[in-house]
Amino acid sequence: MKQFLIDQKCQVGSSVTLKDRDFHYICHVRRHTLNQIISIKDPVGNSYKATIEGIHENQCILKVTEKVEIRNRGYDLELYCCFPKGKKLEGMVRQATEAGVSRIIPLFSDHSLIQYRNSSDFDNKKNRLNKIIKEAQQQSGSFINTVLEDPMKLSEIDDIGLSQSGFFCHQDYIEKNTLSDLLQKDVETVKILIGPEGGLSNSEILILKEKGFLPLYLGENVLRAETASLFAISTVITIMELL
Repeated sequence: MKQFLIDQKCQVGSSVTLKDRDFHYICHVRRHTLNQIISIKDPVGNSYKATIEGIHENQCILKVTEKVEIRNRGYDLELYCCFPKGKKLEGMVRQATEAGVSRIIPLFSDHSLIQYRNSSDFDNKKNRLNKIIKEAQQQSGSFINTVLEDPMKLSEIDDIGLSQSGFFCHQDYIEKNTLSDLLQKDVETVKILIGPEGGLSNSEILILKEKGFLPLYLGENVLRAETASLFAISTVITIMELL
């Protein structure tokens, strides 16, 4: 179900006033009307049902009527994506958000065609990506609060800890690993790393193995970065649901 993300914490019985872009989106884009019930989510991830109890010239007022209990997935899913070329990162972020990824971490890698000198150069891009995340959460109705982190070097990734699993997708067959064998029911965090168009360098593969990441071969077809990302995410979710 589609939902609307609000920028203020709320509770049952409280009122929320929407103005400017939020008002335009609810009343003009979504064309909601007086007394209509909509789904909303606050900044801390709580979901509610709210009734539109007032529409004025440039604002509307929502009455929060019911808290919606959500089913806990039981594990967090994180996506580490080496910078792809062009606008591919936008597509990867949108798809990952719709699928319910909790954290997205862009990576500087040896073969990335796009390089930022430092994290501050990424600020404008991050603003754009956060807008995409909000749109994707509202469109998909995902209950997961997807967070976009600042970019980091691949070598700065934390080691795989207890109750965690980590995989890096590679175009070549490195080891006989299958997700159905590697994933455990009690895992708390699953980390997926997608390389750039040029692939991961040999030194990066060694770094990832030292950190506890395992190579994952997705098949003979060479997949685009955005295709590999969605393929891996959906496969992990499907297998975890069956455990």
